[in-house]
Amino acid sequence: MLSGLVAQLPSCLRQSSLRCGIRMQATFEHRAGTHISVNTADDAWLFIDGRLVVDFGGLGRKSGSVRLDDLDLVPGQQYKLALFTALRCAL
Repeated sequence: MLSGLVAQLPSCLRQSSLRCGIRMQATFEHRAGTHISVNTADDAWLFIDGRLVVDFGGLGRKSGSVRLDDLDLVPGQQYKLALFTALRCAL
């Protein structure tokens, strides 16, 4: 799939490397017993209400989960979630 995309890039980019970042934001209502799993090939950072709860900075596959009950969140309360990811790969 990536090779088809690479073929459409200008030659200067095809000889370089692919780097991109994604930011996702959402609001959620905490329910007791909830957890969030994160799986990434490179960098990922997860914040809840501005608090860093997952720091997977650096190259290499990483995975893990966060039990929201361990963060002293109040069931029924609304919280802001922000996920930042970065992908670095050679083409």
